[in-house]
Amino acid sequence: MAVSIPVAKSIRGKSIVGLTSVPQSNGLEADSQTFKRGAPLVNSSGYLAVATGPIDTGDAIVGFAERDANNNTAKSILLYVPALPMVVFEGILSDSNTSSHTLAQADLLGKYALAVDATTLAWYVDFFNTTNPSAFVITNIDPIGTVDARVVFVVVLDATVYGV
Repeated sequence: MAVSIPVAKSIRGKSIVGLTSVPQSNGLEADSQTFKRGAPLVNSSGYLAVATGPIDTGDAIVGFAERDANNNTAKSILLYVPALPMVVFEGILSDSNTSSHTLAQADLLGKYALAVDATTLAWYVDFFNTTNPSAFVITNIDPIGTVDARVVFVVVLDATVYGV
């Protein structure tokens, strides 16, 4: 079953623990990228490229895109929120197995993989996939009982380039 996550609800930087701002960085976009805002980015020979979804294989996330890809070969500058420890992100908690998920209290403080909606290219926290997780859900934004609720998470150290 396919999930249906709108790009407007894709992953985005929320804050730094204890602060209200979000750090930004930039790098050169790899050739022919077609990702949407919120996509996790990895190092591809010194360029930023979208990670392969789902991220459950120990991929080293550099950060999350602040805008859509340019889909060109001009090596455009790309803004992103780095996946530093203590940077907090907001995303949707859904289930790639059943196409949606109803938020329960037990979902909080859990670790999950990140996945991409094949139709919209929006990334989300995948409740179904807990193999080699890349997101640690801290708390919820939407109330318990919400279908495909917004949650707050940090990237686990094993899934970020900054965890070395």
